[in-house]
Amino acid sequence: AEYMGVDGQDELVMTSVEQSVSREVRLSGGVPLVFAVTLVEFDIDVGVKIAEEFPLNFELSHSDKEQLAHICMPDGAHIHKEDWSYVILQDEPLKDDKLYGIALYRCVQDATVRRGSIQKSLLILSRQ
Repeated sequence: AEYMGVDGQDELVMTSVEQSVSREVRLSGGVPLVFAVTLVEFDIDVGVKIAEEFPLNFELSHSDKEQLAHICMPDGAHIHKEDWSYVILQDEPLKDDKLYGIALYRCVQDATVRRGSIQKSLLILSRQ
């Protein structure tokens, strides 16, 4: 299933992602490979926001989640059809507890929406 769509497509994709993540592929030591999955979108009224997240309320502060949402959208997002972002999150510089992320951004032209396009990004966070 594609993550970019309208008319309920996002719900279908997040359900598919939830089913995949719930299988819990684990790293050595029993830590799940996937820490979290988010669907980020640009809303013309509120700006960039996390539209969906799995698991719900995963362990990051609200400000960290806001920063992640903005990192997932490229500068000048409306002129890009597709882009990738890579992130590494680390609370303390000397601590070895990191989160790695990869986000795929897509922009689809759609004359039926106010801005003229649908802009979304799918972010996967992992411990490795």
